[in-house]
Amino acid sequence: MELLLLFFIALPTIIFLFFALDYFYSLRAGRTLLKEWAVNNGYELLTVKYGLIRINPFFFNFLWKKRLFKVTLKTMEGNQRSAWILVGDILSGLRIKEFDIKWIA
Repeated sequence: MELLLLFFIALPTIIFLFFALDYFYSLRAGRTLLKEWAVNNGYELLTVKYGLIRINPFFFNFLWKKRLFKVTLKTMEGNQRSAWILVGDILSGLRIKEFDIKWIA
C-alpha cells in the first residue's frame, strides 16, 4: 500500500514540482538575458510579455529549451518598437546567449 501511495502521489508531485521550478527559472533567466541584450544594443525595455502558444512568427519553434517574449523597446532616439524575441539555444537552453528577433511593423 505504501509503495502504491509513493508511486501514484509522491512521484507525480515531485515530477510536477521539478518542471514548475524549471519553467519559472527559465522565465527569470530569459528576462535577465533580454535586459542584458537591450542594454548592449542601446534599447530600453518598456514591456516584456512571455509568449505562450499563440500566433507568432516562430510558431512551434520556441518549444523545448528556448523562451519566447513579446517586447516593446525604446530606442536611443526615443522611438518605440515592438518585437518577438526568441531567447536561447535548442540544445543548451538559456546558457547560450542567442537571440532571434522578428520586428513587428
